[in-house]
Amino acid sequence: MASSSTRVRFDLIASAACALALLGPATAQAADTTTTPTFDARRAMPLFPGNSWRDGFYIEHSPVSDFGFQIRTTGVYGRNPLGITDEEMTKYAKIENRFTLHLAAMVSIASWVELGLAMPFVLYQDSSGFNLSRSAVGDLRLLGKINLHLPDKSPIQMALSVGVGFQTAQNDSGLGAGQVSGYPRLIIDAPGLLSKRLHIAANVGAVIAGANIPCEGGSTASQPAALVNPLGTLDTPGTGTTMDTTTTPCTKLALGLGNHLLYGVGASMAVSTDNGLYLTTELIGSFALGSTEATRAPLFWDVGLRRSKSNGTYFSVAYGIGLTAGSPSHTVIAGLGLNWESKPPEKKKDGPAIRVDINLSGLPSGASAVIPSVDGPGIPISGPAPGSDVKGGGGKPAAGGGGGGGGSAPAPTVKTSGASGAVDIPVPDGLIPSGDSKKGK
Repeated sequence: MASSSTRVRFDLIASAACALALLGPATAQAADTTTTPTFDARRAMPLFPGNSWRDGFYIEHSPVSDFGFQIRTTGVYGRNPLGITDEEMTKYAKIENRFTLHLAAMVSIASWVELGLAMPFVLYQDSSGFNLSRSAVGDLRLLGKINLHLPDKSPIQMALSVGVGFQTAQNDSGLGAGQVSGYPRLIIDAPGLLSKRLHIAANVGAVIAGANIPCEGGSTASQPAALVNPLGTLDTPGTGTTMDTTTTPCTKLALGLGNHLLYGVGASMAVSTDNGLYLTTELIGSFALGSTEATRAPLFWDVGLRRSKSNGTYFSVAYGIGLTAGSPSHTVIAGLGLNWESKPPEKKKDGPAIRVDINLSGLPSGASAVIPSVDGPGIPISGPAPGSDVKGGGGKPAAGGGGGGGGSAPAPTVKTSGASGAVDIPVPDGLIPSGDSKKGK
């Protein structure tokens, strides 16, 4: 009896050892999988450059060009664009460096509507924790802006900007939403400060890019099979072979976009109006929505120089950096573009002028004089030629002799025995106080 009991115990121990040997690799593999880092897309601050030549780097402005067309290429280098801190490295993956290229084309209609397309490309990126594609395509966006055209006397102007993103990004791009996304934005700005040399703008908007909740610990082992299919797409709970409606859906898509509230303010100062040079600075922040983790509040600041001029080339260069933990780190922006408009740029308005009455009656024979003009070289007037019996009347210049304004030829010389008329003589800026100049009118 004792020998039989001993044999049974030996058989049980051997069976347990075999079972452990068979389950050992699977258990180790599951343990390795659960330590794979992931990230919650809603915790990454979304940054897309402005596309109109009248916009800032990231802050949009209300003015819309007349009938015209513009193209833009913007390159962005981002250091830690997802804003993952060192403390989060054990749980979330981190993109160390990323180079992106944003192509855009815009059409403006009657200073009211602007329509366009924008396409981001990932030229290069390296990451720790998950295998992102080094080069990839992002979500194609359809863009639109409507200028509300408040009265000219209003100190502010407003516009609505709307973008719709389509699911064109690769699953391992780190630059997509995984579904159709939306980008509504309200624009409030003051474009006419300091004689239109200073432009201040504020934006409030959102990114509607879905949830993209990561699987717990980056593993799909504890999730229902119907929630994470082999293609890595998101399924709804309660479908497929597993009907557990209490389970939270998850996804392993490494996309980098999520639901956000965005806000920002920027200022552009004209350094040279003739060359269209502007010094621009911006402050941008966001709040993640629906995140199961502690909500972060990234804050990003940039400063740079841009050349934006109607019917000319566009060029911009800027540097940005995150000001809080969880913000994108060092960022360099460079843009090139071409702008075309059917409406020429506004001409510089004339300064104050004094109207002077001139009487040249009794001008000697053969003598001449020139009445200056603010619009051209002046109106030449000469006395009668020797031996001529021409008699002058009013001595006013001939019609169309406005001094070559509007591209016409210079006024012909008027020969008369006397001349009189009125002419506007320009006055240097600051010589006449603004209050006095208005009274004179």
